[in-house]
Amino acid sequence: MKSPAYPSAAKSAGIEGTVVIAYVVGEAGTVTEAHVVKGPPELAAACLDAVRAWRFTPAESGGRPVSVKRSARFPFRLKT
Repeated sequence: MKSPAYPSAAKSAGIEGTVVIAYVVGEAGTVTEAHVVKGPPELAAACLDAVRAWRFTPAESGGRPVSVKRSARFPFRLKT
């Protein structure tokens, strides 16, 4: 799974923080929904792009694929 790159504009501006993304993995294993729960807006788009590109083996219930809700945290810290 691809991690988001630190946006250069946010890095230059010294923006740090943790972005939390809530997402749904559909029955086909693709991310069908994703939204920002919290975090700096300057970092959010990179996280959404990364999560939407993720692919999974679908979850199953009773032998049938089902959608599941998940969340992911992405910490962004500048090295000093």
